[in-house]
Amino acid sequence: MIQIIKLMKLNKINEISNIFQALGEPTRLRILDYIDEKGKACTIELSKLLGKDKSVIFRHMKTLVDTGILLPERKGLSIYYRILKPNIIKFIEKIIMEVKMRRYAFASESDDGLNSMLSAHFGRCPYFVLVDVDDKNDVTSVYTRSNKAAGNHAPGVVPEFIKSLGAQFIVTGGMGPRAISFFEQFGIEPITGTSGSIESVLKQILGENFKISAEPCNEAEHHNFE
Repeated sequence: MIQIIKLMKLNKINEISNIFQALGEPTRLRILDYIDEKGKACTIELSKLLGKDKSVIFRHMKTLVDTGILLPERKGLSIYYRILKPNIIKFIEKIIMEVKMRRYAFASESDDGLNSMLSAHFGRCPYFVLVDVDDKNDVTSVYTRSNKAAGNHAPGVVPEFIKSLGAQFIVTGGMGPRAISFFEQFGIEPITGTSGSIESVLKQILGENFKISAEPCNEAEHHNFE
């Protein structure tokens, strides 16, 4: 990589440096995560989501636009922003995977984060709550993704989707043997046999005496390989 940098012109090096600076701020990372999920967003909804003044959000958006990460598009009286450089998102995901962090994908019945109830069927749940945990078992981030594979019960579709979210674990109430096999092929470890709120299930998983296991659910065999 050093050789590549040596061959670059100064203005290109400065451009890359500015992108790194733009990404080195927690609020901007949360903004990018939200827009990556929704496809686009305006300052008003981001202000409500993050609990910050619109002027603060606007300054963050300006930084992301100036560095070419976001593209503003006017619709009526509002300006919506979408990601202009999708490879930046992939880059962020790779960095997340490199740090000492575990990502759990919880099959969820609602969009209420840790307060959501764990879903019994991962293939039909409307959401997945993603929880990042560091090497000290501290939760570093919690966010929700819509289940884009909901209703598509073709073998391997949901495991592939969970893999794309960067999760190493899938947590759900029950799972059939074939689904367990598919997840394991993608390097994702299933955790089943639990119920309750995602917060309570997470506490069980992070407990000293918890043993990760995925016992096949007989009922799941009748639900399109769930």
